[in-house]
Amino acid sequence: MSWRTPRTQDKYNDYLRTVASDHPCFLCLQDDVVYDRWKLVPNSFPYDIIAKPGTHFMFCPKRHVAEEHDLNDAEIEERNLIIRHDLSKTFSCILLNFDAVRTHKSHLHYHVWVTRSDA
Repeated sequence: MSWRTPRTQDKYNDYLRTVASDHPCFLCLQDDVVYDRWKLVPNSFPYDIIAKPGTHFMFCPKRHVAEEHDLNDAEIEERNLIIRHDLSKTFSCILLNFDAVRTHKSHLHYHVWVTRSDA
């Protein structure tokens, strides 16, 4: 089951087919820095079945790490503060995909969005 509309899923699948395995990390290339150690990156292929348009972002550390256990204490502390004081007031959901469904495994990221009222 996909949380993307068929059109968005097709665009995402096309993107995945064109990206080489040695392609630079797209999350590292984004300069949408909002916090000292973390950033919010707009999701180009949103979960548009469940997310309101324009509200699906990826929340990720600025530093390139693959797993939560790779975070240092300062990153963990800032992540927890951001979730508690900012994200929880703006978004309705935060999601960390597990390896079985995660397509971008090399850079830790959480999906955040505002849920559609008709979802």
